[in-house]
Amino acid sequence: MDDLRQKLESQGLKDVVYMVVNHQGAQAQYLHTMLAQRLSENITLYKQDEQQPDVWQTLSGEKDDFFIYDRCGRLTHHISLPYSIIGQGHVEGAIKDTYCKRICGDCTREV
Repeated sequence: MDDLRQKLESQGLKDVVYMVVNHQGAQAQYLHTMLAQRLSENITLYKQDEQQPDVWQTLSGEKDDFFIYDRCGRLTHHISLPYSIIGQGHVEGAIKDTYCKRICGDCTREV
């Protein structure tokens, strides 16, 4: 995922926030430290609290889904397997569309 982040930054897509949400299950929580070590420091790893509502359930998502939000916090894309495999270009295209096009209409936060 960091390769994609670096590629998009080199193309001028700055100030994009990347976050991984770890699953709430026991095995995922057990492996959280290993996942944190594998991720770039430029990608936030969110550890779900077992006492809080499950993020994936709240968003109607599954493991390996991507949720792309615009700078105003509006969901622009929800990408699920098999389309969420990074090398296929769907995630990259969704990030570029969200960053470069006004897919939600006029934005009051134009850069």
